Amino acid sequence: MYDARIEKKLRDQLLRFSGELSRGWPKVACRFLAEMLLGIQARQSVRLKEVSRALDERIRTKKTVERLSRQLGRRELWARLTDRLLELAAERVHETTLLILSSAFGTDVLSAPAL
Repeated sequence: MYDARIEKKLRDQLLRFSGELSRGWPKVACRFLAEMLLGIQARQSVRLKEVSRALDERIRTKKTVERLSRQLGRRELWARLTDRLLELAAERVHETTLLILSSAFGTDVLSAPAL
């Protein structure tokens, strides 16, 4: 069942998370991150064409894809994003935190002192 209140709440949460991740970034980079998160969530796809369709802009999808692609090509984007994600995650990891890491080879459970 479609509920506009749930959609708005999800959108607000994604925008808040995007704002936390991109704090201190240039305005264009902040907008890019927000649009990518919203588009990925809406279309359940990381393909730029699908993300651009979810954004439903008044320009051609091709032009939106080109703009998103240019932003993805920025060298500092990945470094900034991973640094900020690690900062946010570090605030939530304490001595008694249990970390569960899963991969194709199995699952490992580590306690903070074992790290």
